[in-house]
Amino acid sequence: SQNPQKIPSWLPPSTLTIKNPYDKLHQEIIDYAKHIEPKDSQLDKRLTTYSLFTEIINSKWPKWTIKCFGSYSQGTQTIFSDLDFVIFKNESDPISDIDMLKEISRWLKRKQFGYNIQIIRARVPIIKVVCKTGINVDISVNRHNGWEAAQIIKKKMDDIPVLKPIIMFLKMLLRNEHLNEAHLGGMSSFLLFSIVFFYYQRILKNQKCLIDIEPSTSGSDQAETDDDDDIQIANVKTKQKEKKIDQETLDRINKDINYGRFLLGFLKFFGSVFNYIQMGITLRNGGDFYYKVERDDM
Repeated sequence: SQNPQKIPSWLPPSTLTIKNPYDKLHQEIIDYAKHIEPKDSQLDKRLTTYSLFTEIINSKWPKWTIKCFGSYSQGTQTIFSDLDFVIFKNESDPISDIDMLKEISRWLKRKQFGYNIQIIRARVPIIKVVCKTGINVDISVNRHNGWEAAQIIKKKMDDIPVLKPIIMFLKMLLRNEHLNEAHLGGMSSFLLFSIVFFYYQRILKNQKCLIDIEPSTSGSDQAETDDDDDIQIANVKTKQKEKKIDQETLDRINKDINYGRFLLGFLKFFGSVFNYIQMGITLRNGGDFYYKVERDDM
């Protein structure tokens, strides 16, 4: 018999009666994603943080534009998620990006917005600060790609049910392993979305989970002989063009995807199968591989 003390409080009793392990994991992922979504009081804190931040910035730079992106706008925020802001200066303003960050940092300190205010000089410099509401805030400047990517991701999240709970689960897994900070060598939310969406694209191409794919159905060039069929799939680039799937078939695939099988297949593929040294992935052509040596920038 199961020890009640080891059963998470967020897990409904009905989930415990499911016998099939894939179906059980499927339901647990759904239950867990609901559990780690911010509750009303936490959402209120984020709204308060958003209002306070925009008020402080606009009080000094009324012509600057502030946008919120990241997990908050994508719908994948957890109870631990930061708020990500990007500020666009007035085109006629000659200030450089790094000076802009310094000015913002000084102003936030003066207005007592929060504490632990620091400028992170990463590839994309940002300000990290803990607002006095308790919400962590990341601030970048003049980065149009982050805002634009957020809109694309939000659309995909709305259209593809499997993405949100899987991404939320993986975000917590990364956080628990201290691998969720990109400037410290961890994985950004955008990278996480990209690899999860890539795996979904490959499912559409094959119309079954990659954990079940045989080489003969992969639509790929013949790879070198390998005892592991999955490694063959991960070591070759495909000539297969993106298939146009009618809406009825797409709806059926989305409805039939088992989150448990998806998660385990995803972890197997990117954890022990994919050849990171030789291969790269692209979301173009419906999800594809490429050889790194063939890329001009490699």
